[in-house]
Order: sequence, then structure tokens, then C-alpha cells
Amino acid sequence: MLSKEQRLRLEREKNSLEQVYELQRDKLIKIRQALVIETDPSHKFQYEQQIIQEENELQKLSDRLDEIENKIQSLESINIQDESKTIQQTKILILTAIPHGLRLDKEIREIEEAIRRASNRDLFEIRVRTAVRPQDIRRAIAEEQPEIVHFCGHGLKDGSLLLEDEGGNHKPVSAEALASLFKLHVNYVKCVLLNACYSEKPAGAISQYIDYTIGMNKPIKDRAAIEFAKGFYDGLGYKLLGNQDVFQRAFDEAMVAIQMENLLEGSIPILWKRGITQKNPDIQIFQEDYPIPNTKSQTRNAQKSKADNWICIHTLTAHSNTVNSVAISPNGQTLVSASADKTIKIWNLNTGRQVHTLEGHSDTVNCVAISPDGQTLVSGSADKTIKIWNLHTGKQVRNLGGWFSVHLDSICSLAITPDGQTLISGSRDHTIKLWNLATGKQTGTLSQHSWGVYSLAITPDSQAIASDSLDHTIKLCLWDTEELLQSFLGHADWIWAIAISPNGKILASGSQDCTVKLWNLKTGELLHTLTDHHSPVHSVIFSWDGQILASGSYDNTIKLWSGENWQQIHTLTGHTNGVNAIAFSPNSRIIASASDDKTIKIWQR
Repeated sequence: MLSKEQRLRLEREKNSLEQVYELQRDKLIKIRQALVIETDPSHKFQYEQQIIQEENELQKLSDRLDEIENKIQSLESINIQDESKTIQQTKILILTAIPHGLRLDKEIREIEEAIRRASNRDLFEIRVRTAVRPQDIRRAIAEEQPEIVHFCGHGLKDGSLLLEDEGGNHKPVSAEALASLFKLHVNYVKCVLLNACYSEKPAGAISQYIDYTIGMNKPIKDRAAIEFAKGFYDGLGYKLLGNQDVFQRAFDEAMVAIQMENLLEGSIPILWKRGITQKNPDIQIFQEDYPIPNTKSQTRNAQKSKADNWICIHTLTAHSNTVNSVAISPNGQTLVSASADKTIKIWNLNTGRQVHTLEGHSDTVNCVAISPDGQTLVSGSADKTIKIWNLHTGKQVRNLGGWFSVHLDSICSLAITPDGQTLISGSRDHTIKLWNLATGKQTGTLSQHSWGVYSLAITPDSQAIASDSLDHTIKLCLWDTEELLQSFLGHADWIWAIAISPNGKILASGSQDCTVKLWNLKTGELLHTLTDHHSPVHSVIFSWDGQILASGSYDNTIKLWSGENWQQIHTLTGHTNGVNAIAFSPNSRIIASASDDKTIKIWQR
């Protein structure tokens, strides 16, 4: 870790070397210009030798500048990590109702103690609301926006949970009402734990909308309920290995906690994973979001129900010029937008509130991308630079390509490999460049295209990259070797946008010819042409679950297409100018769209 004195010394050396670098580069440019107009062979040879020498000196300066910048960034990375620890807390909202006769205070204390013991305890924040009434629950969830909601109290045999009314009397709330409540909060609530008797029915109903729900299929005694809660939060706080499912691990730990105490309630808790109960995988709840139709009429009805309730919930108007790109963070909490006003804005996706404005680009910001871990934001601009930002703090981390082998024209597209290690940039200079996202080092250049590269898509296995171009072609190649795997020919005009389906089988493309085309990614075969747009298509994207393809056009609309049969299932209208970009939330229930009308619209179903 660098001291402040060391950092200041490095900053001074960096500033000095930057000046030398600029002088060296200008000198090299003049020698190259002289070589072009020189006719004498002996003089040409001298110029060529001089160019080699100057290029070597320039490369040494570049290497030293990179070395200094990496040392400086290592200190900043430590500081940023420290800052992010205080930001990325999982909020647990504990709701208690009808505490009379139950040891709810003890359950809360045990939960807090389990969190304090956890190896990742700094990542949790606990909020408690007691003696809750229906309006208290509604307001608490809306105000706190927790990731985990823990209810402890009484449940009835009919599946109702007991709350209190204004007079302190018992007030049952039905499973259907609870499901409707949590449907409003799917963007941030990830897990609901109903630690109450007979809560299996409300858990099943809520699991239509929430990823993880836990309920009890019979009465559960205080001691077992408390041991289950202790085990659950113990497990939630353990460090995970590999790609372990955090809530599954916590549930398993809770079940073991009951068994280790030789209690008889080990078969009572049930974990539901959005639509499927763990106790009996053959019992499934299918709702409008995940229909399993078996006839054509059922397919049409299911598609209609999936699409017809899309509504615009926010229109964001803070940008002063065209909005070119949008991205949504992997946790579904944050929206990022890039604009021709030279700024990047960070928003709370749920509330529409602006969180940060990032400034630093000197020209239009064309594209943004968020790393799979949700920590890093990348932006590309017409100023020919790529900037790396900490998504949570809004601070710039580094500037890519600042010294050598930079893009020579506007950056039009960005993509990050699913493993989060490699950044890929496409430019109007006809090239695609590869970067190590962690270090900022350029690792390769692809030059398949004879025109600018306007859109990129990476295959789910991270092996290949598809890129479009104004030469009417799409190319799929291995990005580490540049081996061409497939060329897609068929559009009659410029191609503006491409996307690859989550299962890696379908490539979608949008074109100036007003069509969306769907291709077999492996064979290059054209499968479908969608012709319902009346103006050029500038954006295509698949929902994370692959059930919907969305396309944005300069006819001012966004069209939604079924991922099963590619029939149009809805049209979103409201923008007053062309749609440049679309992003889906991870739960596929929110769409953000960016437009030439200087606004971002957020749509929800």
C-alpha cells in the first residue's frame, strides 16, 4: 500500500512523463510526415531508422506511465473497496405481529446474535418493526426496501397471517393479499421468511413473485422457530464457495440447526424457489410470468397476459441531450444512462431518483456497460476514450488506452465477458479492442470489419464475440484467436444492433432496413424476419429469462416479441423521438429505454 508521500511523488513523475510523452509523440508524427514526402532513398532509410528509435522510446515511456498508473490505482482500489463495504449491505427487515405469548423478542435477539457471529457480518443491516398492522407492513417494506423480509408471529389454518387492527385486535390477512403486496416489491425483495404456523399457503402464493420464500406447513414451537432462524442467518453469513446458492445454503443450515437440537419439527419448514417448492419438486405454481401452455390458444393467452400489463412508471428528464445508452446493474437496483450531453447519470431504478452525475468525457458518451459483479461501470465516448468508474461511489478508476494503441475514432459499443475479466470495445475506426478489465491493459485487437463497429454481443460461454457493422454484415469469431466462425448476411442496409439469447442459440439483429432478423447462431441460418417496425431499428435485447425479445426503433416505439414463436406481444409507446437503447432488469419485469427525446422511460409489468 502506497503512502501519501509516495503517491505524491508518483503523481509528479507521472505529470512530468506525460509532458515528455506528448513531445515525443509530436516528434514522431513530424518524422512520419517527413518520410511520406521524402523522395531520396538514403534519407528515407534514415527517417525509417529514426522512427524505429522514437517508437521504442515512446513505448518505454508508455510502459512507465502504465506502471505508475497501476501503482496509483492499487491504492485507489483499496480505498474503493473500503468504501463499498459500507454501501453493499443486505438489509433485513424483521416484522413482528401479535407478540403476546410468543418469544419474539428472543427470536430477534438470536437473529442479531447470529449476524454478529457471521464471517460477513458487516454486509448485513437489521431493521425491526413490532406489533405491525397491515398499513405498517406496507409502509415498512416500501420505506426500507429490504432484500430479506422476516415475519415472525401467528398464522391460521386457512393460511392467513395474524396482524393487528387499529384497536389492537387480531386482524387476519389472506395469502392472496400478501402475494399482491410482495408483487409490488419484486425489484429488491429477494427472500421472504414466514416464521409462523401454517404459513405454507402464503409462502406458496408469494413465491409467484419473490425468488425465495420460506413457510411452515404446520404449527411450529417457539424453540424450533428460534433455532431455525438462528441457523438461517448463520448460514447466510458464511463465506460461500464457488457458485453456491446463498439462500439455499442458509435454508440447509437452518434445517441442520433444528436436527442438531433433536427437535421433531424438521419437516415443517419449506423453501420455495419462485414457483417450485423444495419439499416436493413435482408440485409447481405457474403464474403469468412462467406459463407452460400446451395448446396454441393457451400460448396466445399466456403471451398476452405476460405483456399487456406493461406500464411506464417513471420518465427521467435530467439529461439535456440525446440519451444513447442504458444499463441495469445485476442486482436490479441501479440504472445507468449515457448521453450526448457528455455525462453519465446513475439512478435508483426503483424510485427514479438520480444518485450521481459522472463528468469527465469531452464529447458524446455513446455506450455504457456494467461488470457482472456490479462493482464496475465502463463508458465509451466520441472523445475516443474509455473510462472505468466505481459504480457505487461514482469515482473514476482509470482511463483506458491513454498512452498507446488507442482507438482512433469514436467508441460505439462495449461488452464485458460473463466472467468479468475482459472488456471488449468496438469503434468507428473499424477495430475491436480487448482489455484486461482489472488492470486496464490492452490484450488484443480484432480487425474483421471494413466499417465501424456499432454493436457487440458475447456468447454466454465467453468464447466468441459477435459484431455488427455498417457493411451490412455480422461476424462471429473467437475473440482470443480472431478465428471467424460465422458470417451473417441478409440485411439490406446498415446494422445498428445485435444481441445473443441467454441460451446461446439465437442471434438477433436490428437494421436501418427497419427489420429485426433472427439467426441460428451456430449455422448462420436466417430463422425469422420481423417487419412490424416502420423506421430503422437501433436496439435489440433479450430478457434475462429469454422469454422476450425487445426492439427499439426510430418509429418511437419499443416492440416486445415472444421468445417462443417470435410473435409480437406488445408495443410500448410514449417516447416522442427515436429509441436508441433498451435494458432489461435481471428479473425481466422492468425495461429501461433511452431516446433521442432526451428522456429515459422505465416500464414495469
